[in-house]
Amino acid sequence: MSITLLVKIRLTDRLTDQIEFANVILLNKTDIMPADTIDRIETIVKTLNPYVSPFQCIEGPDSIAETPRFIEPPTPRLHWRI
Repeated sequence: MSITLLVKIRLTDRLTDQIEFANVILLNKTDIMPADTIDRIETIVKTLNPYVSPFQCIEGPDSIAETPRFIEPPTPRLHWRI
């Protein structure tokens, strides 16, 4: 296996982990995304982490504390790596 392929696999694993363990996910620039792209991204996110709903924003919040789920405690991830 080539080094480039190993790096891509590791990067994919890390990005997947970020979604699986997140309690807040922001989709930025949704005003310039086609609706089907937003739907596809939300479907992928919900598949990896059914406990979170992506928060659509145009320019991003001024603070992460402005997002709806920020103050909620993390949900246990019982489905992880099953």
